[in-house]
Amino acid sequence: MRSTLPTQPVVWLVALVLLAGGIAYITAGLARTWERNQDIDLKLRNDEYAIFAEGIYPHGLVAKAEGHPSITNYTIYPPYAFTIFTPLFSPPGYKPDRALFQILSIAALALMAWYGARELRFAGAAATALGVAIPLAFSGNYVALFQGQFSIICTGFIVAQLLLLEKNRPAAAGLCWAFAMLKPQIAVAFALLFLIGPRKNIVGLFVGIACLLALSAAALLWTGTTPENLVVNGWLSHRIGYMAQQSNAAGVWMGMLGLSPIQATALAAAVLAFAAASAWFFLPRLTQSIPLEKTAAASAALGYAGFYHVHYDNMMLFPLLLALVVSGFRRQSGLLFFVAGVLAFVCYAEPDTVVGLASSSDFMRWSILLWPLLACAALLVTTQSRSRAAY
Repeated sequence: MRSTLPTQPVVWLVALVLLAGGIAYITAGLARTWERNQDIDLKLRNDEYAIFAEGIYPHGLVAKAEGHPSITNYTIYPPYAFTIFTPLFSPPGYKPDRALFQILSIAALALMAWYGARELRFAGAAATALGVAIPLAFSGNYVALFQGQFSIICTGFIVAQLLLLEKNRPAAAGLCWAFAMLKPQIAVAFALLFLIGPRKNIVGLFVGIACLLALSAAALLWTGTTPENLVVNGWLSHRIGYMAQQSNAAGVWMGMLGLSPIQATALAAAVLAFAAASAWFFLPRLTQSIPLEKTAAASAALGYAGFYHVHYDNMMLFPLLLALVVSGFRRQSGLLFFVAGVLAFVCYAEPDTVVGLASSSDFMRWSILLWPLLACAALLVTTQSRSRAAY
């Protein structure tokens, strides 16, 4: 049934503004890379892959322990990532294929735009246009495109995971989740999608984990690196700790508790594992009744608050923002639209604005950290209470 909201002109206006802003972000990000050669992260990944292609693990301390003291790179990517990178960066020494990276990023954005339009089609043409605009307007798209970050591509794989689970294809969804794990801080929480809902979906989690283990084993065998060496000299090295300190979300509570980055990551992983185990073993009837899109929204909020990420990783909040807008239209809820509006500011404002606000005061840092969690709580509580009232 089409929505009869009296605010259709306003919805059109918001959709067009977001579309214009999103196109501007994306166009500027694509162009800046070619004009100024500023895809520094993509170039770094290319350099690391060139070392990997020679049979050396691209991490200085790991390589030194294996008899290669001249390697200075300190990659923070997991070993399976270099196996995944092969189609993009091979043959060895080949300049990073910007065009392929950008095509993959645009394809991921197109998939998210289509998914947003599909989810909001019930509310009319204006809402459909808004659904298209929601993923395009993330300001992190600009930074991800010109620096060569994989945030957009990983979120695209998460949306593909959702669509495949809708079609009862958990094994294929597991492969998509495994590829999204190229950036674990984005994808790891979306493992909950395999545990909440039909019990057969857990097959997807097993397939995804098996894929990651196989890709990791291939990388370690190729470089002759032992898992022990990787853990001690790689994941526990000072470089990983330094990078994790840049978090604009997990770093807030990490600093409050006085935890090291490794301790904070372990704690967040333990909390996530406890939530997953509780859902699977103790609350099966409740969790099987939760719609897939709400599980995705909760996964986004938990991943955002629990693990290291920077502004261009905020694309992971797309499932949460979309679910809020969809529920706002379905429930005619001003509260959900307000919550979605504040979250949209966090996602759409220029990167320097959000980062500056987060650096301005403890209150703003905590607000930016907690708002996605509060937004998710508002979504679940509002829709659950309305569902009960219907009975």
